[in-house]
Amino acid sequence: MKALFFVPTVSVLFVVQLLSSLVLALPQAPSGKSWQSVDALTDDFNYFDNNKWQKKHPYWNGRQPSQYNSDNVSVVDGKLALAMTVRNANQQGNWIWASVVSSKSKAFKKGMYSEAKVKIANLSAVTAFWMQEPTYSEIDVIENYGTVKNDRWRYLDYTMMSNTHYFTNNWATDEVTPGHYTNPGKARNADKYYTYGVWWKDAQTVIFYRDGAEVGRVKPKANFNDNMYVFFDMEPFTWGPGLPTVADLNNGSINTSYFDFIKTYELVDSGSSSSSSSSSSSSSSSSSSSGALLDQCDTTAQCKTIYGNQANDCKNSASASSVCMCGSSACEQSSSSSSSSSSSNSSSSSSSGGSVNFVSLKKANSSYYALDGGAGAENGQNIALWPYSANNQNQQFQEINRGNGYFSYKKRNSNHCIDGGNGGANLANIYLWSCGENNFNQHWKKVSLGNNKFRLEKRNAGSYSIDGNHGGASAQNVYLWSSDNNNGNQQWIIN
Repeated sequence: MKALFFVPTVSVLFVVQLLSSLVLALPQAPSGKSWQSVDALTDDFNYFDNNKWQKKHPYWNGRQPSQYNSDNVSVVDGKLALAMTVRNANQQGNWIWASVVSSKSKAFKKGMYSEAKVKIANLSAVTAFWMQEPTYSEIDVIENYGTVKNDRWRYLDYTMMSNTHYFTNNWATDEVTPGHYTNPGKARNADKYYTYGVWWKDAQTVIFYRDGAEVGRVKPKANFNDNMYVFFDMEPFTWGPGLPTVADLNNGSINTSYFDFIKTYELVDSGSSSSSSSSSSSSSSSSSSSGALLDQCDTTAQCKTIYGNQANDCKNSASASSVCMCGSSACEQSSSSSSSSSSSNSSSSSSSGGSVNFVSLKKANSSYYALDGGAGAENGQNIALWPYSANNQNQQFQEINRGNGYFSYKKRNSNHCIDGGNGGANLANIYLWSCGENNFNQHWKKVSLGNNKFRLEKRNAGSYSIDGNHGGASAQNVYLWSSDNNNGNQQWIIN
């Protein structure tokens, strides 16, 4: 797509069809709207367009141990190239040169969709595509590692990391809505180009995409209304995954991330007919009368991402009153009725060992953090610590009584349970996997330690329990470790 070419013997129709097949589908536009390209935030990077971009951050120089350097930004073979290099070989102070490109203005607006095709550098560092309004709001489409130095964080090699931040000009009060999205087949971030997208659908809805498919949607901690800058950057972080070495940073084959394009679109009126207006209106009233959330989805696949395989339809998908259906009822209604009847279900099924209720699992020695399954659910999806929120459904699990003191924990609106993998070993990862009643990798013994604290011991590897590591931090990994009643990292408040 970087160079013009002609194939005289091929029909125009075939060429059009071929080019169309290479374009990823945009999200379905609401009724009466269509997508229109936004030139200020669309670029094939055949050259560096100084009218759109700047090789700096407009109000920040970077974080320790790095600083941004405009010399690390270039265009190579029709791709925007961002590198990380050595500033001080003694590795003291800000010893790394990082890189950033930002839009010339706050051109990204509520309602827009933007996507970038990115090849992540194979470094223990983060490549990011993100948006920010300087005083309170940020959308991170990706903050992806290419590789890590610490095997404890190996899952970051193949995970799309997305987030929103509400910080009211004070990062000490930052409130986040993180999402972990495992790549299909656990393919590594650095192994190929991926197209990452975001639809800032409205003030309370941000939807993330990978290669044209929705992977998750989040509700920011406050209304996001103000226009944002767009950024591409590379920078290192000092926490768990580890820093690149001097040799890594001097290796030109792994120290650069490439951005093939950015494409941005906004919704415009498409001159819809009055019949579609009245149809949308009737859909809206039927949706309201059922008590469902409005404009929840565009496809059934999106509903399954949110609610699991119980979702069977995206009703009114072409209108602004779409709703996910589970059977003949709205999924949101199904969840509510299921929750309100949990006590009766519990008493009626306790004799058969099937008692179920929703709980969160907070780390006792850092109760501001809880086990979080991330948005959506798929086999192998990582479980980590994230700041606790009573309204975060990614931290809500159905506690299923398996009998003899063992329980499974099924992530709300999914059919995936907390799984410790085969056998047991220190640092063995904890993740989501399709629930199986007889899958002992998903059976956890609640060992009471008093004061509503429990150790969760793996059924088929009793000498290992779920361990949250020291302290608490966003994205902190969770794993198996040798069982110890006195280990505060294995004590969980379950309620």
